[in-house]
Amino acid sequence: MPATLQDGLFRLCACALQKEGAIPSMVDKKTFEAFRERRFIETVRHAYAKSRFYRTAFDRCGLTPQDIRGIKDLSKIPFTTAQDLAGANYEFLCISQGNVEKPVTYFSSGTTGLQKRLYFSQADIREIQNFLAVGMRTVADPGETIQILLPNSSGRGIGTILGTALQQNSMHAVVTDVFESSARQIEYTRRHKPSVWFGDAGVIYRITKEMEHATDLSRLGVRVLFLTMGYVADAMRTNLETIWGCRVLTHYGLTETGWGLAVECPAMHGYHYNEFGVITEVIDPETGEPLPEGMEGELVFTTIGREAMPLLRYRSRDIAWLRSAPCACGCTLDAIGPVAKRQEAVALLPNGTEVYPTMFADTLYSFENVVDYDICLHKKPDGPVLIFQVETTGETNSAMLRDALEALPCIQQGKAEIQVETLPLGALKATCLRKKLIREVI
Repeated sequence: MPATLQDGLFRLCACALQKEGAIPSMVDKKTFEAFRERRFIETVRHAYAKSRFYRTAFDRCGLTPQDIRGIKDLSKIPFTTAQDLAGANYEFLCISQGNVEKPVTYFSSGTTGLQKRLYFSQADIREIQNFLAVGMRTVADPGETIQILLPNSSGRGIGTILGTALQQNSMHAVVTDVFESSARQIEYTRRHKPSVWFGDAGVIYRITKEMEHATDLSRLGVRVLFLTMGYVADAMRTNLETIWGCRVLTHYGLTETGWGLAVECPAMHGYHYNEFGVITEVIDPETGEPLPEGMEGELVFTTIGREAMPLLRYRSRDIAWLRSAPCACGCTLDAIGPVAKRQEAVALLPNGTEVYPTMFADTLYSFENVVDYDICLHKKPDGPVLIFQVETTGETNSAMLRDALEALPCIQQGKAEIQVETLPLGALKATCLRKKLIREVI
């Protein structure tokens, strides 16, 4: 039977205490929180002593590590931003470059936006793998096989890191690549008989729509689709569950937090996250002030226990809420709300109405032929025009799509004209790994 995330994190805490010479009979919430508090203080001191960036940031605002006595003092620390990671990234390093096990260069929005760079030591990668295995144990048992559909960079990417983590923890991994054809992915499934598919939500949905009429996906033996790297609309989830005849669960993570971060609550009340390695806050995106529990704002992450490049109060630009334990599922971990909105994905219509891609996902995916979509905004003198390019598996009535979109409150409030262009299957495949934005065109 799959384990809970809380049980897995408490086991990681017990192992860490044993390495220090302590032999805890059990780890309870109090022990876990005490260890986490100490780990946070040690991370702050490590960052100040070894990172030129954080030493300068602390000195600039007259702050010393001794001023940080616990997590309650977190808000005293200045923020870290994506611009900081894109700038003098070597100044974040707390170890020599020769001891970096894995440097990662990536963009903030797929292949657009700021180019950022992170560094991980061998110890960091081991800790990340430990959590990845804990996260996967929430959906799979020891001995089961997981098919991993992630960008894999010729065997050096996160797919391989995750695969190694699973193999080291009594699970079997079939590491494929998101750029493999849909038919090939199904061939791997028939050959290796995985019980779980884990991977990019858009890619798995695309495979599903391309292959649903060529094979009976419900007979392949996959009992869980575990989706990451994208927003999963309710209509998308329903379609997948119907076609595959299995459960669909979601994961939320960032490269900055070590790829893995949060798994969907069993009671569907948001996500429970890696509190062993990360501290989460929610702030007002405009003022930077902490927000009350349950209020939606910008997620801010502090990585604790990281050796090469800890991040203190990193502003993710993702919008969600944070609620304290206990949860309806019985877990004593905090919960993060579903991340449907990203600040960089928001476009403003001339009258101030906000629109962003996920607002349209449920409407579009309610049409069974829709595979993917792209959105452009043209601010014409006589009013804004939202242009939807919609990839489909066959003939789809663009007028019906347009009517459905025009009925949405955000479109009526924003007084936007809707244009829909249907595209043939495969037209948006080359861009499917990019985070969705609304591009402004002239």
